[in-house]
Amino acid sequence: MSADVNFIGLYLLARGAVEPGQLQEAVRVQRERNRRIGALAVARGLLTEEQVEEVLAAQSREDCQFGDLAVRRGHIERGDLDDLLFSQNVTNMLLGEVLVELGHVDPETMGALLDEFAALEERRGDLLGRVLQGQAEYVVTRAMLRAVGTAFPRFLGISVKADPLGRVPEKAGPGDFRCSSDLDVEGMGCFRFTFLLRSDILSGMAGDGPADGLSLVNTVMRYARGRLARRGLSATCAGARPGRVDWPVDGAAMRLVTPAGAMALFWVAPWQAEGAGTE
Repeated sequence: MSADVNFIGLYLLARGAVEPGQLQEAVRVQRERNRRIGALAVARGLLTEEQVEEVLAAQSREDCQFGDLAVRRGHIERGDLDDLLFSQNVTNMLLGEVLVELGHVDPETMGALLDEFAALEERRGDLLGRVLQGQAEYVVTRAMLRAVGTAFPRFLGISVKADPLGRVPEKAGPGDFRCSSDLDVEGMGCFRFTFLLRSDILSGMAGDGPADGLSLVNTVMRYARGRLARRGLSATCAGARPGRVDWPVDGAAMRLVTPAGAMALFWVAPWQAEGAGTE
């Protein structure tokens, strides 16, 4: 199954609403029709390819929408961005809409299945919230989950969702990437995040796997720091350290699953600060 298939597509497949070939066709049509803001801007002569690359590079340092960054950097006017966003909203289609348009699923059935999926996701979110609520590092872990949920689709083109894993770490396999990074939150103390990225995830990234894995984790940490800042919590972040790491004995463990089944893990635990500096 293509890595472009999302969680909703897999749910429809599991419920027998679509055949694998129909789902793949819908994914292909959706990919051909849906265009990112940068691509639309280049097609209309509003941005150059070089400017798009510059804004994308800036996104790895700051959790901000592409269009907003382009406006702030003076590459595009706000009015032009609004026009692009309107066009994108009109032309882009959700997977369910494509399947209905292609005649693979009727609208009533699709509506009922999407309601089922939404209810399941709501229950999963409630369970995750109850698990996190009882932990001292709740705010920090929640910020990290949201940071991962933004960075993975943005830079890998894949969606992720989290489920509690428990306190027993899984062993790394051949080609997997491990690293750790410290986040020192004012008034709360220092937290160590330990990451394990499966090789299937790294294989979808350009360039050297471990180096890209390190860059991805550093971006996630910056995003988490920014989300904490929006809650009025100041934090400093030490750069991620690759290689063999010590799994925390205590703390919250989270499993992040992609539609393709590839998995990332992270643990967060209170930690004795070791001179964590800004990254």
